[in-house]
Amino acid sequence: MRAYTKETERFLLWCLHLPRKPVLSIDVADCVAYRRFLAEVPADWIEPMALPRGHPAWKPFRGPLKPASQRHALVVVQALFDGLRESNPAMVNPMAEARKQGTAVDSPVSTGRSISDPDWAWLLAQIDRAEAKALVRQPGSTTLRAGAIQRRLRLILHLLRSTGLRLSELVTASMADVCAVPLEGARMAAGYITVHGSGARQRKLPLSGEVLSLIR
Repeated sequence: MRAYTKETERFLLWCLHLPRKPVLSIDVADCVAYRRFLAEVPADWIEPMALPRGHPAWKPFRGPLKPASQRHALVVVQALFDGLRESNPAMVNPMAEARKQGTAVDSPVSTGRSISDPDWAWLLAQIDRAEAKALVRQPGSTTLRAGAIQRRLRLILHLLRSTGLRLSELVTASMADVCAVPLEGARMAAGYITVHGSGARQRKLPLSGEVLSLIR
């Protein structure tokens, strides 16, 4: 139990300080990022000495994690989300999906084809500018129609980044595949999309609150 508590605490601290999201807003992309974080724990998260929790120099990690410890940490986080699903069945476990999609935790993770946070922010800013220009150019159009292309593009990009959908899965997705259910005791909704893969196989991917707001 102590080991599970330690790994849960590490994950909650990571949610608080890095993506800065509540646990219920964590999606597949965040879980992949956490897996990478565990593979290379930053030095400022490590303190080799066993210090009491209240000590100013206390850190969550005593050193880099071995592959077996990384796998154990991911299993604990997956169990955490399974527990949350018991009270909110509409939730989809993002860590379970991240572990299916990702490479083995003891294999090097290639980031050559990923988009950095600064590039992502720049891309969204360009879409915002294009949408603003569209609204100016179409003064007689309704707000719904003006800038519709940009809003659609923004949704597609957020959907791809947060779920890791393949392009073939994206083009066949429809609103009928999206489900959003209010979470008990929470102000947000839990959402997921049913993905239709090859061989009539299906899987459910969690949707972040940001994606759900764009869909609406």
